[in-house]
Amino acid sequence: MNKTAERLLTFFIGIPIVLGCAAITWCSYLPLHIAILIATILTSFELHGILSKSMCTQNKALTIILSALIPLMTSLTVILNLPFETVIISMTTSVMMVFIVEIWGYDRTTRSFDKSLQRVSSSLLIVIYSGGLISFISRMAAFSNASAFICLFLLIIFGCDSCAWFFGVTMGKNNKGYVAASPNKSIMGFVGGYVGPFISIAVAIFFFPVLKTYPLWKLFVLAIATSTFAILGDLVESVLKRSSNTKDSGNIIPGRGGLLDSVDSVIFSAPVYYLLVRILLGM
Repeated sequence: MNKTAERLLTFFIGIPIVLGCAAITWCSYLPLHIAILIATILTSFELHGILSKSMCTQNKALTIILSALIPLMTSLTVILNLPFETVIISMTTSVMMVFIVEIWGYDRTTRSFDKSLQRVSSSLLIVIYSGGLISFISRMAAFSNASAFICLFLLIIFGCDSCAWFFGVTMGKNNKGYVAASPNKSIMGFVGGYVGPFISIAVAIFFFPVLKTYPLWKLFVLAIATSTFAILGDLVESVLKRSSNTKDSGNIIPGRGGLLDSVDSVIFSAPVYYLLVRILLGM
């Protein structure tokens, strides 16, 4: 099976599963919270592997636990209706623990702390990137009409990614190489990344008519801003992989590579979408 066929298979199987998790409202979207926690664990594992190729890192298991603590506590905050400060406490705890464990993280042979800055920096990146940013999706479960807005978010990302890929493959052969972080990305691919989300809005409105009650221009602003940061998220991950001479973050998803290769756009755009929904739509 070639890479295109693998990608299409992943698209038609994976997207319905993810959207299904977002649409199941049982126990305050428990399936979605579980999926986010699993995604955090896997992406933390993959990002730790990427960073460990070019710099010293702290213990992998500890870093994954500290990353997973943030979405876990965010989910419990939504499910149990706990004070929002619970989320802040969990993030603060994870960040502080990264510094604290380094007190005993020195080289046992030389008793040197020469690599402490690298270990702390890499762990903070993993905790904030894989744990902190993705937790904003869990927060979306507290929105009114949460299913509609979570699915709209995911559809915008899928539309951006899918159309960027399609436009790039079909019309991007002669306009590549303009972005050093990802030379294979084409101008037409970026154009497609902004076309897809508008199709996604139409699809979301069809399945969730409640979205019609919100001004269309505000949904367009959501689509443009979310798409922009989805594209930037893809490029950010490319920078991280290039800095470590890594092609893919893993190999668990056919045609895509690692899970991080598939959700980098989701992770990076989630905070922007969440904040704009709160600001523009008053959630």
